[in-house]
Amino acid sequence: GADPSQPGHGHDELRTGIHPVTGVAAAVVCDGAGSCSHAREGSETTAAAALELLLARFDELYEMTRPVFAGTILGNIWKVLEEKAEELDCDFESLSSTLVCAALAPDGRYVFFHVGDGVITACDKNGQCRILSQYHHEIALNFTTFVTIPDTEYNYGKGQGDVASILLMSDGPEYFMTYAGRTTPNANLLLQLNCLLPEEQILAQLQGLTLFYKQCGMYDDASYAVVSDKREAGNVFSGMDSEFRGIVFNLPRKLPRRVIQQYDDALTAAALCSNRGISEERLVRLMHLHNRRHVIRKMQKLTRLGVMKHRNGKYYF
Repeated sequence: GADPSQPGHGHDELRTGIHPVTGVAAAVVCDGAGSCSHAREGSETTAAAALELLLARFDELYEMTRPVFAGTILGNIWKVLEEKAEELDCDFESLSSTLVCAALAPDGRYVFFHVGDGVITACDKNGQCRILSQYHHEIALNFTTFVTIPDTEYNYGKGQGDVASILLMSDGPEYFMTYAGRTTPNANLLLQLNCLLPEEQILAQLQGLTLFYKQCGMYDDASYAVVSDKREAGNVFSGMDSEFRGIVFNLPRKLPRRVIQQYDDALTAAALCSNRGISEERLVRLMHLHNRRHVIRKMQKLTRLGVMKHRNGKYYF
């Protein structure tokens, strides 16, 4: 069969989902080994199996130790890949794929798991961003590992209460979104905006960035998947770089702390009652303003961008 440690252009597959009962959100990005004959089937099967496991057994997985977690997720993936190999009458190694995945629960618990190329980044509840996991190419840039390799190298982590947004990506945009062990301004802004903007606007941002990266020489596929806790939108807004915040929201670069807190309070309250909406009258009291006119004027900065919707005297986030 093909040598799975020498990938060419493979097939990226991404999956996201939310458990209808527990509210756990999970995201997976896989890149099939380009030198393997069934890279597409391998990445699709791996991504589907990982997402299903993260959503169905999150509580159990969170309590596992590092080796037990790895053994559980890789063992489950091996099982479905063996079934797929039998179905396709192909070598197991021809289904080789990387695996980048994470899950976030409503109570703030999160886990991440990483095999092969790709990066996992996160934004904390103060708007500060960092790399959670990144594959280091010790041999060559085109040398990596896959879930099909016995005793494969992996990275794993978990925590609670210190993550508002997680961004996973394939290796295509890696060198544009990270530098010297840190996330770049583009990655930081995406992580922060993921807590603030609706999905369609995040997709537009990603498409624009990908086009720009291709113009800058990115030759591989670019795949991204995100999960976030929008209840932390207010805190993330407060923690944003003042220059970025001013540009994105058309606000003065040096906002008084009092005004930043007003937007923080409004976003937090709206996120906590996203289905019901929050009334103008309540925002008058919450933002310590004199009347509804002042609320509408301030909130226009958010409604014009689509961060919040305004209808029938209520704001929806």
